[in-house]
Amino acid sequence: MNLDDTFHSNTTLITTEYDGTISQGSGFFYQVLGEKDEKNSKWTSIKEVWLVTNRHVLLPKNEGKEVIPNKITFNLRRVVNDKVSWIPIELTQNEFVKRAKFHENPNIDVGIISILDLFTDLIKNEPKNEENSRTSIMNIFAVSSEKLPGKNKLHVQVTDDIITIGYPRGFYDSKNIFPIIKGGIIASR
Repeated sequence: MNLDDTFHSNTTLITTEYDGTISQGSGFFYQVLGEKDEKNSKWTSIKEVWLVTNRHVLLPKNEGKEVIPNKITFNLRRVVNDKVSWIPIELTQNEFVKRAKFHENPNIDVGIISILDLFTDLIKNEPKNEENSRTSIMNIFAVSSEKLPGKNKLHVQVTDDIITIGYPRGFYDSKNIFPIIKGGIIASR
């Protein structure tokens, strides 16, 4: 998979709704891998997939207090007749509470949601193609521990190039619904 596909298929738009207020943020997919298949070393089982984002995206504040949203939506992509469209995956408040995990320290701005079963159900229930329509779920890429900086320490210095990927304020490439990718440099320690 090339770098463009990796960035695009790993990043998703997240929308939270509570009391008539809608907010948006970015998230990425993280997978926990199982054992390699002994018969075919190219295959590895996936034990879990998490949607990772900021705590403040999942628990927005209203009058200074965190709010549990009524609904959270994140998205995958589908190609229908060469046109890319969203596949929204919605979680009710009850589902969100069961699936979400946060650090006990509320100042650690990270939140995760367990989603492997949602992916599995989506793939199993994908409608069969009609004769005149080509439909397919776009590849989903998830980061795993083997590719995290903890294994390959990054030595970042002033003037190093950086890339940011996401859906700032809900903006995205409207033709392909891909995230915005911007480049920059490290300006200070």
